Amino acid sequence: MAQVYGPLQSESASGQFAETLIFQPYRGKTYVKAYGKPDWTAHPPTAAQLAVQAMNKSLMEAWPAISAADKATWDALAIPARISRVNAYLRENFNRLRSGRLATDVWPAVDVLPAPTVTDLSNHTPDPYGEITVYGTGFTGFTAVHIAEFDADNPALVSDTELTCDVPNEDVDGHVTVTTPNGTSEETEDNAIVYSYSEG
Repeated sequence: MAQVYGPLQSESASGQFAETLIFQPYRGKTYVKAYGKPDWTAHPPTAAQLAVQAMNKSLMEAWPAISAADKATWDALAIPARISRVNAYLRENFNRLRSGRLATDVWPAVDVLPAPTVTDLSNHTPDPYGEITVYGTGFTGFTAVHIAEFDADNPALVSDTELTCDVPNEDVDGHVTVTTPNGTSEETEDNAIVYSYSEG
């Protein structure tokens, strides 16, 4: 087995996820255990996993545009940690973005994906217990869907521009918003929703 000291990331990697390394801790160190292949059919990715993938993809897409001089600045973090500069870049910026700091706080500055938008709903006055379809942009990797002040029930990604969810059994007068690692959609007339809930 090969001993590793941090995550592995190739600057030239591209394409789909295929065979991946599996890591296993042993006596305080991490070792490469075997090859594996994710089975997305049997174990579909969660919203959190999709968010991580979207964030990682965004950062890696921005890496080639960073100047050689800026890339070299990552050596100061990479060498002590015994990882590559691209891994230092990913680790630092990933932690910054996950902590909720503004995307403009990424160092060196990189362009990240814009916040999602919600442009329409299949039904702006649905019945309680019902399902609605949310239309917009940038839904991949969503971490939350809110209907007014409530969490939407059973949110499911259909595509980057469409998701479905069940409305809560509550009186609702507000907006449907979608949150991703890149921000939260704005409240507009296009995503307004209102209905009354009564038992029985």
